[in-house]
Amino acid sequence: LSETSNWIFLEGYERIRSWIGFPLMYKSRFCGVLEITSERPDAFTMADYSIGQLFAQQAAAAIRHAQLYRAARVRAQRLKTINNIGTALIHLDDTNVLKVIARNVAALMTADVFYIALYDTPSQTIRLVQFLDEQTWQDNAGEFPVEGLVSYVMKQHRTLVIGDVEQEGYPVESPTVGSGRDPRNIVIVPLMARDEIVGVMSVQSYQPYYYSQAAITLLETIASQAAVTIRNAQLHEETVNRLSLLASLQQTSLRLSGRLDLPAINDLLIGEVTRLLQPDEIRIYTYETRAARLIPTVTRASAPPAVYSDGASESAA
Repeated sequence: LSETSNWIFLEGYERIRSWIGFPLMYKSRFCGVLEITSERPDAFTMADYSIGQLFAQQAAAAIRHAQLYRAARVRAQRLKTINNIGTALIHLDDTNVLKVIARNVAALMTADVFYIALYDTPSQTIRLVQFLDEQTWQDNAGEFPVEGLVSYVMKQHRTLVIGDVEQEGYPVESPTVGSGRDPRNIVIVPLMARDEIVGVMSVQSYQPYYYSQAAITLLETIASQAAVTIRNAQLHEETVNRLSLLASLQQTSLRLSGRLDLPAINDLLIGEVTRLLQPDEIRIYTYETRAARLIPTVTRASAPPAVYSDGASESAA
């Protein structure tokens, strides 16, 4: 090789004097390279070259078969995961559905960090319902403000992929979650149901560029199915709660209609409103026609009630 002008001596290859390279080809498909080297000049003959070719042909077939087998196993595992998730999606139990999805997706993606975060509209916070970090699972890991990468994905309504955090950085400032160890590869997928943002799902790895485009596409497919089911479960729960509330109101109406004692009516109203709405303060005012003002008749509050007269108000002593 010292007599070959186009040979470049790389670090670790300085002592090589003879070299043969064979392309590993299987049915016109390039699978790799078989490299044979020696520290002796003119170490290989044409007979050695012919033997190397035979080895290369056998190696190419074996490598390609192993690649096909591995790809088939990956496809089978993905189909199994999708089937497990599909079975879980039949149920309307929000917690169980999320747990099955989280465990299966994290295992399939071999995620170092995984989470499902749901958006709570009334409080405008994110609820971390399933969280994996440092090989430890947490259910309902807490509520957080909508900020950082989660907020970014929710506003963009599209998947965020950071191949290598050390090379690409974060698109927005992001708070630390979990152990605080920075992942290298981050994928965050929005959970969208009928153009409504439900939350996000994320897989993360401590290795850069760990997730292929095929893995990301699979995650998006799972996320789209999961989002619809999660939203349906939420709507089901909201419907059950509304029906329960209406039933309570009906019972309260029946109990009120049978009472003529004003203090008893006030006590019943205070009790039912407290039970159903859990307010911090409750006041009931009655209107006096002659005085043209509202008089507080009962109150459960930290501050004193007010007396309202002709549009003005004054503190009741």
